[in-house]
Amino acid sequence: MKGPLLTFDDTNNYLEITGCKVGIGRKPLAYVSGPYSAGAKKKQIANIDAARRIAAELWDRGYTVICPHSNTAFFENLCVVADYDDFLRGDL
Repeated sequence: MKGPLLTFDDTNNYLEITGCKVGIGRKPLAYVSGPYSAGAKKKQIANIDAARRIAAELWDRGYTVICPHSNTAFFENLCVVADYDDFLRGDL
């Protein structure tokens, strides 16, 4: 599949969802990416929520979904050794 499966724009939030087949007979895989950092905590929460809503919609459509926003939300505040840049480098 070329290009985004779906794009989402909601007042400057842009999420790119891509999908591909993984293995024979498996469900298609979707990876949800989009803005995470926002400067303001309220905007960061809105970015995470937007990604989670798209991820939930894709699960309902039959995809297996990877959504880093849900996987590591606010870990930059919880981890002692890993810092913000480690999370950016850890993204696909």
